[in-house]
Amino acid sequence: MDELFDTIRENATKEVWSRGVELARQDAVSGDRRTAEEIVLRVLERSRSVSTLVTLWPNEADWTKDCSCKLDPCHHVTAALIALKRAEEAGEELPFAKTAGGTLTYAFHRHEGALHFERYVLRGEEKKQLTVPLGQAQRTQEFAVSPTADDQAIETALGAERRGRIGVGGMQKLLPALMGVDVTLDGETISIRKDPLGISIEIRDEGLGIRVIGKKDPRILETFHNGVVRTADGLHPQIDLTMDSEDRNMLLHGRTISHRDLETFASEKLPKWQKRYVIDNRSRNLPQFVDAEPELEILMERHGDQMMILPGIVYGEPVIARIADGDFRPIGNQVPVRDHDAERRLKDQLYRAHGLDLYHAKLLSPVDAIRFVDNLGNWKGLVRGNGVEQFQRVGAVRPSIAWNQGRLEIEFEGEGGKSAAREAVFKAFQNRESLVPLMGGGFAELPADWWNLYGSKIMDLMAAQNAKDGLPKAAYSQALELMDDLGLEAPSDLRIFQRLKDCNWDDLPLHIPKDMEGRVTLRPYQKEGVAWLQQMQSFELGALLADDMGLGKTVQALTSLQTPALIIAPTSVLPNWKRELEKFRPGLKATLYHGPNRKWETGSDVVLTSYGLLRQDLDLLLAQEWAEIVLDEAQTIKNPESKVALAAYQLRAKGRLALSGTPVENRLDDLWSVFQFLNPGLLGQRKDFRERWAR
Repeated sequence: MDELFDTIRENATKEVWSRGVELARQDAVSGDRRTAEEIVLRVLERSRSVSTLVTLWPNEADWTKDCSCKLDPCHHVTAALIALKRAEEAGEELPFAKTAGGTLTYAFHRHEGALHFERYVLRGEEKKQLTVPLGQAQRTQEFAVSPTADDQAIETALGAERRGRIGVGGMQKLLPALMGVDVTLDGETISIRKDPLGISIEIRDEGLGIRVIGKKDPRILETFHNGVVRTADGLHPQIDLTMDSEDRNMLLHGRTISHRDLETFASEKLPKWQKRYVIDNRSRNLPQFVDAEPELEILMERHGDQMMILPGIVYGEPVIARIADGDFRPIGNQVPVRDHDAERRLKDQLYRAHGLDLYHAKLLSPVDAIRFVDNLGNWKGLVRGNGVEQFQRVGAVRPSIAWNQGRLEIEFEGEGGKSAAREAVFKAFQNRESLVPLMGGGFAELPADWWNLYGSKIMDLMAAQNAKDGLPKAAYSQALELMDDLGLEAPSDLRIFQRLKDCNWDDLPLHIPKDMEGRVTLRPYQKEGVAWLQQMQSFELGALLADDMGLGKTVQALTSLQTPALIIAPTSVLPNWKRELEKFRPGLKATLYHGPNRKWETGSDVVLTSYGLLRQDLDLLLAQEWAEIVLDEAQTIKNPESKVALAAYQLRAKGRLALSGTPVENRLDDLWSVFQFLNPGLLGQRKDFRERWAR
């Protein structure tokens, strides 16, 4: 009792407890009955016409009430508990409210083959037959009564037939309503049962199958004309023999169920019959009924990035039956006898403790799923499925970065030998999530401070890295900077690009080819342009020269030109390129590969051709690896899905140069295609570039 008192006191709000104290002081609580296992009390508020029935189970520190209060425990429960505690302290088993009305008792008696019904108002030792409607009785001193919700339900079930012989239809409504109260038959206490009786079904073995046939229920001791039968365990409604034609034929004439159909019969047909009929099971081929306690079970399964939870009830340990979607489904050859009262209490416990409904699946987000798994210590029942393994916390991921022959490799290791997929980590970082899923199950914390420092740099580098060729050299300096920031020693092939990082771009050396000496006078900005192009060549990086039209991009390109070179330009400017080569670079053998009578000349230092022939004669141009490829009017390849762009990407060269006065004509996406030719991967994948920069 002390444990129950403490439990209700701890769970009740301050306001609820105060209202309970006030009700107890108002002499509003009366005890109905007390057994070793349960105590039933009724609480009557003067403002309400119906008493609240409170049932306490001290041994289990649990309770229930029939009011509609949303809070649980409510003030009715606390009032009942406080009044009971005071009664016990006074040496009494139950409290007795002197100012409350009487309680109702119910009685049947036999008369001319039927049952007759009466109600009595009991107050102390006084007992008086109730002959008026309940509502009227509450307003008269003669029949002063404090009805409960059960009493009101019985009044409703009676309708106009309040006493005497109740018809068959009225009995069908009255008996279920009487299940929650004490009833007598000719002065003897008798139980009211809800399961209708009238027919039994005999099941016996026939070969490997069974034979099923209907018979009169042998448990029936007495039948009354108004639709009630009596057995040794109480009064039952007489069974309604209305059934579908298949069941009627089976029970009237008998039917053999083959061995292969036993499982379907036992899991679908038999449970329905068990609710309506007596089953006389003489078969060994059917599963055997056993006693087992029901227990809560929760199925937790991963569904994509979410976790599905489905609470249910099972019987036995190990499990021998499971209730799924409200249906009772035995497992194996043993079938437990259902305990509906215990199941109802488990249902209340589930909702009260966890806010969950039986047999209702619920999808939880990763964060909610992890929180649910964290709180599983409060779960009283079985756990099934992979949810715990998939959504448990397992520490934090540890990033590991290494350089491997031109590739930046990064791994994310968790505890227990598990790791996180790189894509999953990047996604979590982009979405600003604190947890990342691990391969093989579980979630780990992202090191927030570490990611805030290095996350963007790492994602840029990984976006630039090609699955086949690794990291483009254009991004080596960024990789070097990252490794320096992390305190990692860079390998020699990466350390070379320290020069790129340390380069003094404001004071670059300039080299004029010998065959150009005395033939050209470069303006200051052109000298800077040539020096920059030559420096980029030394780093084996492609370059985009985007001076406006008329500022001499051609002469800058010729000054820095490495041979053998392939120059691709619009057809209209090919003659101009030929003249400029002859004028400024007479030492180079230049070939114009164009026109219907074009011929490929071996040994040329420079080959001039058009974008149209790039597509048409691609195989010929791919046969040679060039020292440098120059694209004039490079915006021609602005569409990376065009045939000319795809052809340009395939050309082989150590150096690449793009010339364009309008590298971005319509949208920033144009620039990605040009740089995919110059330095493949430098701007990452086209999709990433669009999402981050080109929107």
